[in-house]
Amino acid sequence: MYASNGDTISLNLQNSPTETSGTLDILPYEKDSRMGTISNGKMSGDNLFALFTSSQEGQDSECEIAFLKNGEDYIFSNDIYGESNYQYNKDYTKGKFIDKTKIKFDGEVLKKVSSCSFSVLASVSLVYVLIFYVCYLTLV
Repeated sequence: MYASNGDTISLNLQNSPTETSGTLDILPYEKDSRMGTISNGKMSGDNLFALFTSSQEGQDSECEIAFLKNGEDYIFSNDIYGESNYQYNKDYTKGKFIDKTKIKFDGEVLKKVSSCSFSVLASVSLVYVLIFYVCYLTLV
């Protein structure tokens, strides 16, 4: 979970011996949210590569994403927001890394929260996510 300046990112992962799957909800303050599923996740060293299927403003997309595992935390790659190492098709519904060896993990650090809090985050409305965010800030 990442929360700062009203922005919230919630990552919920389930690991199996063959792949990692889960959900990723990107909830920027006063902007359109992007909520979706993670599938086909594979660890390569400390890097998690996966497919993120989501919807934003009624348009579905399927994009590669990457995280750097650091202890129990995951660092998000902001490469998906630029085009120096990321390529989208014409209508931005599919995206992939150009060179996975050049990925910069310079994004938000998603901190591990308790299982109870995570399951609550995954199953409640945005209103409750914002309430959790306020409670989270009072604990930090």
